[in-house]
Amino acid sequence: HLSVRIEDDLGRELVTLLDGTRDRTAIAADLERFLRARGERLAEADLHAGLDRSLQGLATLALLRR
Repeated sequence: HLSVRIEDDLGRELVTLLDGTRDRTAIAADLERFLRARGERLAEADLHAGLDRSLQGLATLALLRR
């Protein structure tokens, strides 16, 4: 077993949302709310593209099942 360090707040927030109760659309909406609460914004396309990359990265690290 190895430890995985998630360096950024958005990445840590994403991991907390991956509890099996949300679909991809709900996760994106929750991440958008998280960003807005911090005074940050991402274009919707950028948010979805970043989410896809992050989920792929977590799957590559064997932290998610496909």
